[in-house]
Amino acid sequence: MGKKSWFITGASTGLGREYTLAALRRGDNVAAASIDPENMQDYTEEFGDSVLVQRLDVTDKNSVESCWNEAVRKFGYIDVCVNNAGFMQCGAIEEMTEAEARGIFECNFFGTFFVTQKAAAHMRERRSGTIIQTSSLSAIDTIAAEGMYGATKHAVLGMSEALYHELKPFGVHVVILEPGPIKTQMAKRAKLCKNRIHEYDEVLASELDRWGVGDYAGDVGDPKGCAKFVLKLADSENPPQHAIFTTFAVDIYRMSSAQRIKEAEDWMEDIKGTDLN
Repeated sequence: MGKKSWFITGASTGLGREYTLAALRRGDNVAAASIDPENMQDYTEEFGDSVLVQRLDVTDKNSVESCWNEAVRKFGYIDVCVNNAGFMQCGAIEEMTEAEARGIFECNFFGTFFVTQKAAAHMRERRSGTIIQTSSLSAIDTIAAEGMYGATKHAVLGMSEALYHELKPFGVHVVILEPGPIKTQMAKRAKLCKNRIHEYDEVLASELDRWGVGDYAGDVGDPKGCAKFVLKLADSENPPQHAIFTTFAVDIYRMSSAQRIKEAEDWMEDIKGTDLN
């Protein structure tokens, strides 16, 4: 299998860092893009011309276009685009300010959207490539304190499912990642709503205990195992539309699906009443 060229956002930390290192260590080229390029200087020191370290603010469309074009000039083409950049905003929906809600959507959804458009155009013209989109277990089953984060990941999921069907005729693969809790520093870097309504403290307690903790026991996923999985997805001639990280996430998916089916069956007589006679 030939050398691939990757474009990875959020490449300086967490899963983005693991994806970047895994691709570089097997001999691929990587455009490693992040808002924090100073955390990626070791890439250049170790891998030289195989890596292009870029400062990218995914919320800035001009920044996205500039970085994408620079990566194409450097490597000639992009085989794999991984939309990984994003952050967690925690708190009850009622606590969330408009600025906080818009901020997380600007990064998690619109940032993904801007990069996706560049990747789609490039790969459609080449009639090949793989776009890997990061949704979340929170798009399958959103829990208290993760409402706005889950909303952004639902939006990424919906956009990416349509993208899958739109690009399939052109030979371009779209894979939607749905990670469960992975042992990265994501919880430690999470943002907590500035406005606090203490009546929610008990409702949110189990989740709020996670935020700010660097090594949370509930994070059961192995980042290096996730990176190995992503390499396999990128190499596959027939990758899945949805790729779930951790068996824990699969268990939640099963329970959530079963609950939805049960609710539909419980209300089936009323549902039938919504059909045209």
